[in-house]
Amino acid sequence: MPASYPFNYPPRVDHYQTMEATPKASPEASPETTTEDNLDRIAREFHFCPNRIWQVVKDLEENAMVKIFEFLVRLRRKKDSIGSQVGHEICGFEFCEKARIDFTGVVQRHVCDDKNCEQYDFDMSLLDEAVEEGELTAWELDCSKPIERPTPYMAVSHVWSDGTGSGPWASGKVNKCLYDFFTDIARRFQCDGIWWDTISIPTGKTTRGKAIATMHRNYESARITLVHDAFLREWEWVDAETACFAISMSPWFSRGWTALELVKSPKVKIIFRHNVIKDLDQDILSKVDPSIPEHRILSEKIKNLRGGAIASIDQLLGVLRARSTSWPRDIAIISAQLVGASVEPSLSQQEIYREALRKVGEIKSSHLFHNSLTMVGDFQWCPTNLLEMPPATPKDSTLKITKKGGVNGRWLWSSDIKAIKNLVILENMHRIQRSRVTRILQNSDGPEHQYRILVDPKYKKESGFKALLVLEGTRRGGPMHVEFVASLKFHSRMESLKLKIDWKESNVTIVGNNSNRIQSAIFPITPPPMQRTEPSDNNNADDKAKLEAANPDDNTELHMAAQSGETEGIQKLLTSTSPYETNRFGMTPLHLAARDGRTKFVKELLLHHDFMHDAPTFDYEDEYSWTPLNHAVWQCHEEVTKAIFEHRYFSPENLNEQDELGQTTLHLAAERANRTIIKGFQIEDLRGRKVMIDIVCESNQNIFHRAALGGSREVIKELWKKAVEFYENDEDKASEMMLEALDDDDQTPLHVAVQQGHLDAACELADLAPHVLEIEDCGNFTPLEIAIENNDEEIVQELHKRIIRNKLSSVTGHVYLNIVKKLTADIPAGHKSLESRNRGGKTPLALAAYKGWVSVVERLLRKKANPEAKDNQGKTPLQLALEDAEDDDIDSFAVVKLLLRSKDQEHLIEKLTTREASKVLRMTLQQRTKGIAKLALERSRADVHSSEGTLTPFEHAIEWGDEEILDLLIRKTPPIPDPNIDRTINLILEKPGSVALLSKLIKANILPLGESDRRKVILDYAAKNGHIDLMEQILEKVLMVDYTASDSTTPLFDAVCFLSFTGHVRIEVVFQRRTRFGSPQNDQQPETFLIENTREQIVKTLLELGAKPGATDENRQTPLFQAVKRGYSEIVKLLLDHGANVNARDSEGKTPLFYANYETTKLLIDRGASSEIPDKNKKSVLQYALDQGDTRALDIYSKQGIRNKDKAQEVRDYLQKIPGRRI
Repeated sequence: MPASYPFNYPPRVDHYQTMEATPKASPEASPETTTEDNLDRIAREFHFCPNRIWQVVKDLEENAMVKIFEFLVRLRRKKDSIGSQVGHEICGFEFCEKARIDFTGVVQRHVCDDKNCEQYDFDMSLLDEAVEEGELTAWELDCSKPIERPTPYMAVSHVWSDGTGSGPWASGKVNKCLYDFFTDIARRFQCDGIWWDTISIPTGKTTRGKAIATMHRNYESARITLVHDAFLREWEWVDAETACFAISMSPWFSRGWTALELVKSPKVKIIFRHNVIKDLDQDILSKVDPSIPEHRILSEKIKNLRGGAIASIDQLLGVLRARSTSWPRDIAIISAQLVGASVEPSLSQQEIYREALRKVGEIKSSHLFHNSLTMVGDFQWCPTNLLEMPPATPKDSTLKITKKGGVNGRWLWSSDIKAIKNLVILENMHRIQRSRVTRILQNSDGPEHQYRILVDPKYKKESGFKALLVLEGTRRGGPMHVEFVASLKFHSRMESLKLKIDWKESNVTIVGNNSNRIQSAIFPITPPPMQRTEPSDNNNADDKAKLEAANPDDNTELHMAAQSGETEGIQKLLTSTSPYETNRFGMTPLHLAARDGRTKFVKELLLHHDFMHDAPTFDYEDEYSWTPLNHAVWQCHEEVTKAIFEHRYFSPENLNEQDELGQTTLHLAAERANRTIIKGFQIEDLRGRKVMIDIVCESNQNIFHRAALGGSREVIKELWKKAVEFYENDEDKASEMMLEALDDDDQTPLHVAVQQGHLDAACELADLAPHVLEIEDCGNFTPLEIAIENNDEEIVQELHKRIIRNKLSSVTGHVYLNIVKKLTADIPAGHKSLESRNRGGKTPLALAAYKGWVSVVERLLRKKANPEAKDNQGKTPLQLALEDAEDDDIDSFAVVKLLLRSKDQEHLIEKLTTREASKVLRMTLQQRTKGIAKLALERSRADVHSSEGTLTPFEHAIEWGDEEILDLLIRKTPPIPDPNIDRTINLILEKPGSVALLSKLIKANILPLGESDRRKVILDYAAKNGHIDLMEQILEKVLMVDYTASDSTTPLFDAVCFLSFTGHVRIEVVFQRRTRFGSPQNDQQPETFLIENTREQIVKTLLELGAKPGATDENRQTPLFQAVKRGYSEIVKLLLDHGANVNARDSEGKTPLFYANYETTKLLIDRGASSEIPDKNKKSVLQYALDQGDTRALDIYSKQGIRNKDKAQEVRDYLQKIPGRRI
């Protein structure tokens, strides 16, 4: 292994991707690379921080490192399921760049879609009051005020780097969406409050210090702790070992405070992708197979933090060295709280470290061999920063820490300093230490010197000799006391010399340097003059004030001893202090010792009561209505629980006592899975004292509800035995009263277990009472539906098996296949459950289609599920698949293909709305699926120019370039809307074969070129690339067809109207060339284009080229007017055949019929012209004919049919008057 790794690495290159992606890959495959090299490469391939990888493997043997590397290679198979880390490109094994960044100013994250929701504003002054009163600083979920004990609450454990801190805003402000997100989870886990440091740490200097000094209490007392890390939320839940690796890699696991939170939290929940929440202990750590080396390695570092308080300095150093904090002093506070030491917020960093060391009570000899400056006074042997202690080895001797800060143990010692004078390595020492040691060695010739060297007896014959340099104090017949000077390392020649030194072995105590003897021995100093202190009348008052400030909770000396767990002198305290005295919170010493897990102290108290023959304070309730046993059970102190529970004065009836929330000790024991209570209690003892297991709390929950909250299958089994006994072996009665009991939310214990995500507990409860699977809670949810809502596939699978096995009606009453793909295999083809519906009327197929679960949809269709079944909103599965899908949603498109793939289902596309059909067309063109594209174009109402996506369907087709699809589009596509034309032209010009496509679009009149800039771009493109045919087509189309003169006439007008026709029409136009839009060049001279042919043929050609028969001149007359005026009957026919409006009105209100001769009148009438439309004078052509006596015209009009009955009769009467006519 290399001695060190550089902080800066070269950027990741492609050869990282070429590593063998099989489980067999190993470092041995390339003899030039080490395991560390391979780990570094694959870390960068996954965008993981190398430092986090190193923290996992640094203490492992080579073969174990290989196992981790092989695990990472296998992780490639799950690449779509894992998260990545940004900003770690320059991190190395020894250093994480981001760990040194202060993230307290990161802007708070949003979880809402618009990223701009309002904020909640908490009254932070209420927290100051709560801290002063010794209350919790968790908030009620409605943000109104801090909660009161023993209200259950959720604690949030998070990292500020992902935007879950307060950010740069004023204290007490949080995004509404983020807070609501957390409170929704809190409600799911039946918590009525939330502790989140962003809003739960007071801002006052004094109260803030107090809150931080007792930070661990917030997690110890929480019902659950929710771990939120944006990195972990990118990981899909796959299996326990992958989750362990993700946790190890997470920023959350690298922070100091979160280590404390992990140690102190009885129940930890971790949120993964899609808001899947798993229990750390039950779903992850307990499911890891320890027989597989890499799985054991990945879980060990997490498991080590789930065993309660840290018990050794080496364990403490291992936890803290791998972690960072925003403030250096926080490490000291965390270390004290990790080992269970009580510290005052006013203490300095060194004082906090001292309390932590006293609490641990021992160190190993190797911990003293550091090169750091040490503390002053007591603990003078300890580095000022505890983390600078070197790690211990299994062979090290153990040294006990004394009350006064010394360390005591067996040492080999010698005064032969002169023998080592020239062998000490001074280079790596701190400058001050080097100066001190050098002076001591120089003055070591005198026989009277008091310096000694100490060696651990276990290392006398070991290589790598090292020793402590100490100053011996005055000996008065007792143990040897010395003061620490420095640790020494030697040159190799010392190996032979050490055996010649005269060693003595004795018990040695290394004490503090309170008298400055070391400095005096090296540098003579003059003591300061004595200052005379005058007596003051205020001394007593000052002392009293100091005592009150140091003891704000009114604790007696016995209370203080209980908090620290110090048992030395307890019997003496018990003679002067009553064990029944309470502090300001109504807590006796037994309460405090039980709460803090001081097992030895609890046993000493109980022994005192045995000796005194009086009952301990088992039934004493503190201010929050909790007994000592309640505290011990809730904090999961099993040994304390056992000591109290098995005491001879403890009565079973004590378990029936209820707190303010109606909870008994059994409620707490069931939730916290306390084995001592659950297995140990008897329903009735020999004296007839009975435990009432049917007691319910304020929320109507019995002990099975609480066992479901805890999630322990074994606890449920034990409680079931007790319940059957309690109901005199009547299992039906026990089930009815305990397993079918409904709480305030109408939830049974099974509902609760499923809501919490506890698989084992849910299975056990479902097995004990299967019919409970049919019960709906107040939200009309069965246990199965709750599992569906929570995306908990494993629980859904297990409940589904039990539903099928027990033939329950909920198989056909509820839908569940929207989440569990495997379950569909159990449903027979054509089974009625395929058409079951949820409250929204959705079938399994509809829900599977909406979720985009391709394999489920495929299987359901294969089993003959109905693809036309509509939900309560009238939507089919096809419509639901499209409802929230993005155009590039591959899963949704795959569902669409499945629903439309058979001939029997193709008609479904005809039922889609225009918007839905357009989305299908966009998807299929984007995915380049010809069959469905043709189906959508031929049979749906799709709008090919729909602009809801990035590109329109028409533009997607151009990008694809499939000729068959383009030809189909051209036949069915209306002209491109003006806003889309420019983008379409650019898309076409960037594609190969653009000339042919442009020609087709121009010929089909799909690409309007009326705007001069657009046609100039295409002309310029054609000219530059030598496409003469395209230029001629454009000029024909634009200059001969779409050109509009100053009098608003078009070439079609000219073809109809030229008075002196000589066989051709001459048209002059002026146009400008441009290279692209918005970049005109100089104007060109007018150019003349000739059309030579008959008038009818010219008109026909123009119409075929796309000339608009509806174009109007300045009098609002169309070419049809002009043809009618001139009696061009053949041209009139051509214009009408191409869609000319036979009843169009000009500026005088006249239709073409007003200008027609008899021949064209007949033609117009036959094509639907109306003789009754009035002009501006309110007279129709019919009326003009009557006024003028035009019988020929009237005869034509009457044959058409006159709608106005009076006018029709008038015409008949008029015509009858004409001699020889018969009407």
